Amino acid sequence: MKNSSSSKSLESELSFPIISLESIRPSSINPSINIKLTHQTGLHCVLHIARDSPRPDIIVSVLTVTNTNTSNTINNFHFQVAVPKVT
Repeated sequence: MKNSSSSKSLESELSFPIISLESIRPSSINPSINIKLTHQTGLHCVLHIARDSPRPDIIVSVLTVTNTNTSNTINNFHFQVAVPKVT
């Protein structure tokens, strides 16, 4: 049986703060990360890292995706991120 203090601790660890888009400011230290996908598709992604974060374990970022290939429509776009576990 879990005690209530450990349940609350786990709940606060797993909660994600709500951040309004208007409050996000670009970082002057971390430049944007350009992720170029295959040139044939014309799909370009830029990951912008924010200046501030609500907690030390959270990095706020904005992903901008641009399709420069006007002859192809993008359907069902899915961007998946994987981060290695730090030990």
